Amino acid sequence: MEIIRQEPILPVFRLGDDPSFSDWIEKLKKEGVTLEILVLLVMSNKKKTGAMDRTSQSIADIVEETNELSKLQDDLIKLNGDLSKLEAGLGNVPSASEEAWKANKMEELIQKIADDYKQFIQDLAEVEKKGEKDPSLQALLTTVKQFKADFDTKIGGESFSEAMEQWANDTDFHGDDTGFHPNTQGQDPTRLNRILAYLAEQYYQSNHSGGTGTQSDLANFWMDGSAAQHMVSGQSQQQTIQVQAYMQTLNGYDNSAQEMIKAMNELKTKMAQLAV
Repeated sequence: MEIIRQEPILPVFRLGDDPSFSDWIEKLKKEGVTLEILVLLVMSNKKKTGAMDRTSQSIADIVEETNELSKLQDDLIKLNGDLSKLEAGLGNVPSASEEAWKANKMEELIQKIADDYKQFIQDLAEVEKKGEKDPSLQALLTTVKQFKADFDTKIGGESFSEAMEQWANDTDFHGDDTGFHPNTQGQDPTRLNRILAYLAEQYYQSNHSGGTGTQSDLANFWMDGSAAQHMVSGQSQQQTIQVQAYMQTLNGYDNSAQEMIKAMNELKTKMAQLAV
């Protein structure tokens, strides 16, 4: 009579059903699960609870977070660059005028400042979401928010950020009166233009001979913007190192699993030879 050998059917199991992990292992072994399969299940499984699964997810999370930080860092670099152009251009003339506005290409710069600020606010919001789950981002967010707060402060009596929100893409020169002059809709769409002219004149008075010598509002932007950029850059570098460490761990898990399976196969071969 021919004996038909049937391969064992793998049982359906749930992690945590048994009192201990060792009991769970013993149960699976009794039900015909081989040690090779156990090794692979511990390393990776459909529930993504294996060591390799968790490490891979950690890598994915850090890479996603690093991408968001990279966007934020780019925003900070752009905004700091925009303020530099304002200082190097319109900030080098004693008094802003329509001629100086056009000569220093302020029509292009005001559009760039508005666009870069909006992108900065969007990307900061994404990093804030990450910070809700990752406490390590809190110090960074505190520093970056201080830079954002500079835009929320009153420049010549009015808020820089509110002026950007009300700006209607008018790139012309409108003087340097930063006061709020609402239209019939209760908006002041040219206030951003006037604030930039005011900041440029203030910078000139602060940094050129014959000026008032008082500190300009842009000094705060520079200090906080530089600190924010430094913090984001440092965090990005730290996370790159973490990803590299996780990759080494992942490779280690893979190599260990392969070595264990190889050793088990060799042991089974020796046992089969002894049984002959």
